Amino acid sequence: MRWRASAWGFAASTVLMAVGLAVATGVGSSRLFGIAAFTVFVVVAPCWLGTLALRRDLTVAAAHGQVDAAWYDAIGKWSTSLYGFFMVGGHAAVALLGASFIGYAGVPQWAAWTTAALGAAQAISFWIGWPRVFGMRGLLELPVIVPLLPLFVAIPLAASNVGPVF
Repeated sequence: MRWRASAWGFAASTVLMAVGLAVATGVGSSRLFGIAAFTVFVVVAPCWLGTLALRRDLTVAAAHGQVDAAWYDAIGKWSTSLYGFFMVGGHAAVALLGASFIGYAGVPQWAAWTTAALGAAQAISFWIGWPRVFGMRGLLELPVIVPLLPLFVAIPLAASNVGPVF
């Protein structure tokens, strides 16, 4: 039950981040970086959503002995590849988002630079698989970090009353 709730939470945060990136394409000092961030994320987000769907159903079925072990192992490897694609692309999108706000008056520059630098560091770290910390492939392998990092930009932007109004 908790695993399913977690999967739905991750799915919701992925959709909300895509919406936020779509909004960010119209704000910032470099709209080209904002558009690139949105484009990259729209390409990699389905990989994460597919991974969530596979793991949500297959993990439960495997625990109940309803899935052939060889098939589960093969799907698990494929799912892990999709997850890796999302982690590198998702963090690259975060770095591009941060870069789109560098020089923009509505966001403190420390927030834009931090978002860009952490997103880039995370993407590179996960891609090359170093440093290995506590058995994780990168600095912070947790997928929740992808939608949390943009809050460095989103919170100051919302607080500045410069952001778009719906």
